[in-house]
Amino acid sequence: MRVRWTTDAADDLERICDYIAESRPESALRVAQSVVERIGTLEAFPQLGRSGRVEGTREIAFPPRSPALLDAARTL
Repeated sequence: MRVRWTTDAADDLERICDYIAESRPESALRVAQSVVERIGTLEAFPQLGRSGRVEGTREIAFPPRSPALLDAARTL
C-alpha cells in the first residue's frame, strides 16, 4: 500500500503538535514521531486498522497519550 498524507491530515497533525509544543515541546516531537511512524506501518501492513469511511482508505485509532493531546484535540 502506498501511504499518502492529505493536506488536511498533515495540517491537523501540525496544529496538534504546535499546540502541545506551547507547553511541552519534547512531548510534541514524540507525538509527531509516533503518528508518522504508525501511519508509515501501513506500507508494510496494509490491513492495519479498519476500513476507512472513504473507499480505498484505512483508519488507525491513536489512543490518547497525554492530557495535552486530549486538550489539543478538544480545541481543534
